Amino acid sequence: MKTIHLFPILISSIMILSVGLTACTSRSAAPAFPLEGTYWVLQSLIDQQGESQVALSATQVDAIFEQGRVSGTDGCNRYSASFELDGNKLTIQPGMSTLMACPEPIMGQAQLYQAALASASSYRIDGDALEILNSDGKVVLVYKTPGEVSLSGTSWIALSYNNGKQAVVSVLADSEITAIFGEDGKLSGSAGCNNYTATYSVDGKSIQISPAATTRMMCQTPEGVMDQEAAYLSAIQAAASYQLQGNSLTLKDADGATLAQYTRK
Repeated sequence: MKTIHLFPILISSIMILSVGLTACTSRSAAPAFPLEGTYWVLQSLIDQQGESQVALSATQVDAIFEQGRVSGTDGCNRYSASFELDGNKLTIQPGMSTLMACPEPIMGQAQLYQAALASASSYRIDGDALEILNSDGKVVLVYKTPGEVSLSGTSWIALSYNNGKQAVVSVLADSEITAIFGEDGKLSGSAGCNNYTATYSVDGKSIQISPAATTRMMCQTPEGVMDQEAAYLSAIQAAASYQLQGNSLTLKDADGATLAQYTRK
């Protein structure tokens, strides 16, 4: 009778199966640190001579990658553009920007930054650093994750607010709503017509704001300013969390709905 030795065959089959599974897993593995949903502050960028230069200390340039859009400030203007990811490949489409003019060298840095964004071809993340590379593989932008930023001691100008009708609307032209978060736990500012004061407390990213006390003026212009004031004060009283990223602040309710959006004053 002929003896068949199965053990070596079994071992070989297991090894082949293991190699196949490893290769399959490697091909389908997701990036270890996806770009979507991250926030970064610029550290350096490439200049017109192709050399790296440190970002100006007098400005903050930042980028939020969220829901297929990258937005932030270039140190002079706010910008927003769409982006696409394919593994570590990154494409940023030309987008929108505000049109403020700033003094040099801030304006020049803003232009260099926008050009570098448009040249993006790939990215890599190493610890707390993000590098964006162009099609030649040259690093054109270097960012880092910001440290913990406190809401206390900051001042803001409102851009939009929840009108209480399930809509976030822009602040009326020719009116200004402000918010000053004092280090003593007091919130104050202008609600568009009257000045207001309230108290606030934070715990991590959670926030509570008390009902506000206001002065008692009646303003006729711009049209609708008193309705805007009432809606704004009602909205911030419902705040349950906040998101502070660079020059942007957003208050949200317990369901995550936006109540008010601000830019740094």
